[in-house]
Amino acid sequence: MKKTLLTLTIFLLPLTAQAKDTQKYMPPELVDQAVTLFAPDYCPPNSQGGRVRGIVKSIAECYQQVPIENPIMDVCLMVDGYTMSIVNTERKDSRAHGESRPYKEIPFLERDAFTERFVKITSTSPRYEHVGNLYIYFDKATNLFVEQIAKECQNPKYSAKP
Repeated sequence: MKKTLLTLTIFLLPLTAQAKDTQKYMPPELVDQAVTLFAPDYCPPNSQGGRVRGIVKSIAECYQQVPIENPIMDVCLMVDGYTMSIVNTERKDSRAHGESRPYKEIPFLERDAFTERFVKITSTSPRYEHVGNLYIYFDKATNLFVEQIAKECQNPKYSAKP
């Protein structure tokens, strides 16, 4: 029995080590960082009007300032993806009401531009080699971010005009 257990342990050890190397979800600490970094520009009122318009410049700066291997790059990608989700929803609503397309004057918010950023970063950074499914990795974190940013925007410091 002990010999079988030892053999199984030796056999399964590489599989266990490999499983530990695969990251399934973004660490919650990174979501906290995202809220800290982006709330000042996302939560209205600010000089850009909050939400999408307020956060675009911050996302672009995040990409420019954060090295591709840095864990904060996850934050840049997650908030960018969340912002694109808002943009896509607002565009659908505008089309349904026969209104003009919002954010058409901001090339950064074009779907192709986002796809190019996301694919380039996730396919060239060694950080994402150990992430199992990118959708799952970012989805849970995005949901947590949405909850946390909504709470943070209730903070009285965001209700006064700058």
